[in-house]
Amino acid sequence: MRCFVHLNTESIGICKNCQKGLCSDCFIDCGNGLACKRCEKHVRALNQFLDNNVHRKINTPFVITLMAGLFFIAFGASLWQSTMGFLPYGFIFLGGAFLFNSYRARPFRKK
Repeated sequence: MRCFVHLNTESIGICKNCQKGLCSDCFIDCGNGLACKRCEKHVRALNQFLDNNVHRKINTPFVITLMAGLFFIAFGASLWQSTMGFLPYGFIFLGGAFLFNSYRARPFRKK
């Protein structure tokens, strides 16, 4: 494959955005792929988007606490006529889940 700009030069890579061949004079290394000068901004944005989504983790303690809270609320609501013993536990678990999640999502938290 030949370089899209320099037709006499063999290409060493392909632009991640426009898929055009690039020689050593035309490419820009964006860390996770090559880009031509015209597509550099788009490739960097794409790499940032992929990094944000690939490294996102599920907040397991929040999900477990949320599920426990919903279970206790549903169970307490089903026993509403006989006793309200489980209903407050559901609200406690839900409150704990949201407090825990808001603590983890704080900006500027030290790692």
